Amino acid sequence: MGIQVDVTTLAVTGGALTFGCTFEWVNNNPTQDASITCCYDFLTQEAYTVPHALASGQPGTCSATVRSAPSFYFKDSLCTVPGQPHLNINNPLPVNALEEEKEVA
Repeated sequence: MGIQVDVTTLAVTGGALTFGCTFEWVNNNPTQDASITCCYDFLTQEAYTVPHALASGQPGTCSATVRSAPSFYFKDSLCTVPGQPHLNINNPLPVNALEEEKEVA
């Protein structure tokens, strides 16, 4: 098992995210796919759809790769943590990183 990021809590397990690393988005929700968008400045793709967990309990996963010089904002339809969805990378946050607030119920 490599690095994994939970789409609901954004908890990172299996290692640390670094510039250029590959990881798996993990969705444990049994009924909803996760739609993660606005990622292109942060990851190598603009959007990811992470399928819901299987009836067996196996989580849905989707592979992603962090850019070598990313910005740090994106949207995650299942994220429940307060504030803007963001992930910490083991490098300083670039000066030009933008922030966008998100209401979480």
